[in-house]
Amino acid sequence: MGGGLGHLTRLKPFVQSALEAGHEVSLVVKELANIRAVYETMPHHVFQAPYETTPGCAITPISWPEMLMVRYGRSKKLSCFLEAWYSILDLVNPDLVIYDASPTALLASLEYSCMKWTVGGPFFMPRTDMPFVGIMPNASGTPDVKKRLHDSERTFLDVVNQALIQTGRSAIANVKDIIEQMDKQLLTTIPELDYFGARSIGDYVGMPPSDVPGIALPPWPAAARLKVFAYLKIFPGWETFLEDMEAIGLPALIYTRDASNALKGKLKRHIFLESPASMDEVCSQADLVVHMAGSQTVARCLHAGVPQLLIGTGLEQIFTARAAEKIGAGLVLKPSKSGYGEQLEAAIALAKKGRIKFPKERREMLDGAYFNSHVRAFMQELSL
Repeated sequence: MGGGLGHLTRLKPFVQSALEAGHEVSLVVKELANIRAVYETMPHHVFQAPYETTPGCAITPISWPEMLMVRYGRSKKLSCFLEAWYSILDLVNPDLVIYDASPTALLASLEYSCMKWTVGGPFFMPRTDMPFVGIMPNASGTPDVKKRLHDSERTFLDVVNQALIQTGRSAIANVKDIIEQMDKQLLTTIPELDYFGARSIGDYVGMPPSDVPGIALPPWPAAARLKVFAYLKIFPGWETFLEDMEAIGLPALIYTRDASNALKGKLKRHIFLESPASMDEVCSQADLVVHMAGSQTVARCLHAGVPQLLIGTGLEQIFTARAAEKIGAGLVLKPSKSGYGEQLEAAIALAKKGRIKFPKERREMLDGAYFNSHVRAFMQELSL
């Protein structure tokens, strides 16, 4: 269950192992169009996942319940999604459900007796061993914030229970019940990159492999101070950032879908790629990688020891970037109205120190093989 290439890639080893073992596999996904781009062998059944299409409220959540309230808001809306999930679960009658960033499916599964595993990054796997469920790193410990956490958790619980009762289910006593119904919590990261803090509940299974091959790299820009690769989306101030890179002698190989022809024409020294590049080549050749702090890219660069300049825009990426900076894997780019020269010079200084040193046992968790071996071991344990 999940949506997008990242989710499909994360679920792929589970699907493959189950198919190879002769199990019947049903896949419920948000982005149906992407399935054949990831799966050579299709599951037996494919369903469209119920999902919210209208934008949520413009608040910055400080906890898992607040994040979900941005989407749910009202019990009637949530009850409609629950009914859709009940229909899928009743039709499939699963022995095992594997969830990936599927909070509504978790709610719908509360009274089902099947085995339940959840897999994914920390953002959608909140900790339940803290005063409030899923407290995010941006929550301070002030009395006002504690009251907000208490009130939002209570409001979320009320909305969930109203929806459960409306759909003929029993109310729950605590928000923790949603998470603690899981038989396994499989965290696709390492403890050092878990921005909620290293936890004792759950298994750190490392990063899934990336199946996106990418194109071969062209020659690097001439007369550059470093070999810099940038994988970018538009962000506030990005034109100034790209101009400042050229101005201080850091023309880069850049892959982005957001640069207009006019912008490309103005930036004469950068080389813009038409397709994603091979990350194996990027990590083996680049002195510095500039990117949007996606967990997969952070892991690939950290595995290779390539210094990173991290640009977080979404909340999950901001937390990931800060965690990577904390362990010395790179620097977080901060918004600036006066230009980015000073921050770029700091990134150059970091890159000139050479490859990032990281413990071997942790690096091994980031190459995909570690993840696959754990998936196979977990699937072999099944006694369906």
